[in-house]
Amino acid sequence: MRQVGRVPRPGDVSGDVTLLQMALNEKGASPQLVEDGDFGPKTKTAVSVFQKSVGLTGTGVPGEKTMAKLEIEILDVLTTGTVIGGSDPDEGTPPWYRRAFVLCEVDPGKESQLKYTVNLIDRGMSRYLGVSKRLGFTG
Repeated sequence: MRQVGRVPRPGDVSGDVTLLQMALNEKGASPQLVEDGDFGPKTKTAVSVFQKSVGLTGTGVPGEKTMAKLEIEILDVLTTGTVIGGSDPDEGTPPWYRRAFVLCEVDPGKESQLKYTVNLIDRGMSRYLGVSKRLGFTG
């Protein structure tokens, strides 16, 4: 189950919106949404269509019932924008990493450092995958 800090609203741009878009796509949004974290008109329409498909009023504005039908849990712990290591029951799983990723923000002035780090990881990717395979990790 995905977890968000709060229910996204039209006009929001956030990781919570990205999780909403991912859930809508998994539930068959057509056309598929771009998972960009921007709650614009296409996301609002997809929410409305989904709401109607599950017997809710198609307002396009999600509430607790819509989020529950999308299998998204609303957690206060994420309103701070943090993922707390060691206390998340799903820590280390793909959903945990997805949540952590969408909460990331690049500090102004750190873009070149991020680019350097991404390039470093990218250059070593085949080595990392080889080690992972030898150790039996398939995730």
